Amino acid sequence: MGRGDGLLLALLLGVGIVEVVAGAWHSSLERALPLAGAAWLAALAFMLVRAVPPRPSAWWVGLALSGLGAGGWAAWQKWIVGLTRATGHPPLHSIFFGNLALLMALLCLAGLGWAWQQRSTRFFWVALLLSGAMGAD
Repeated sequence: MGRGDGLLLALLLGVGIVEVVAGAWHSSLERALPLAGAAWLAALAFMLVRAVPPRPSAWWVGLALSGLGAGGWAAWQKWIVGLTRATGHPPLHSIFFGNLALLMALLCLAGLGWAWQQRSTRFFWVALLLSGAMGAD
């Protein structure tokens, strides 16, 4: 790991520690633990990705499926539950949910350049990434 990697890892671990300390200080540890856990899981995921880098196809299929999942979740909340606005899940704010969905859609569109270079499976990848972009948007 390089210097930048170590700094990012230290920051992620530090965010978790600060959340736990602030939660204990303000007697709201139960609200701080999910945030600290998310930071520590991000640090673990970062170390795993650095140790075993994923294949590009795994990245793009995961992103496309995430976009389809976000779109499916929003459609379920809108048409089945009857909400006027998709909110994600209760601890997740609706604006943050929308921002993540938009990010997934834009990243799927960015992956079209990679998909176009896949000669034998071009149609599959373009269709999958466009589906992910439409689902997340």
